[in-house]
Amino acid sequence: MKKVFALVFVTLLLLTSCADNRTADEIFSDVKKMVNEKEYGKAVDELKLIPERFTEDSLAVESIYKTAEIYMQNIHDFEKAAQNYSKIANNYPSSEYSPKSRFMAGFLFANKVNNLEKAKEEYGKFLQEYPNQELKQSVEFELRNLGVPIEKIDELKDIVGQKDSIKVTK
Repeated sequence: MKKVFALVFVTLLLLTSCADNRTADEIFSDVKKMVNEKEYGKAVDELKLIPERFTEDSLAVESIYKTAEIYMQNIHDFEKAAQNYSKIANNYPSSEYSPKSRFMAGFLFANKVNNLEKAKEEYGKFLQEYPNQELKQSVEFELRNLGVPIEKIDELKDIVGQKDSIKVTK
């Protein structure tokens, strides 16, 4: 019996000594180092810990936002980026990150993932949730031109034409 008790005690001691007791700030700080070292997958895994462990911490929302940015800018997994942006808007509607996140979810679904239905859904939610937000005009523009190739958008023809003429002169 003493051997079983000693074995259980040693096992518990080992488990508790290996536990990750970092704070949300410490995890976020570690993530910054990982991103600087281009360890993006590892950084995303670490960022997921913050909203799981520290649901009420202000870094919970920021960590999901940072996850979306890493997926978009570094990993180039635009669908996962859009899903994370959408998660912020759905789960943290009063967050300062929410309006931009809703817009970015729609933008990525429309322009990178090519899921126009999801884009339309995200943009529709944006207009309902943030009718006076500064990105409203951009959302309305995106909705008007959903699925239209950039060179066929009347409002952008001058810009696209200038870009083409710059290529010719170089």
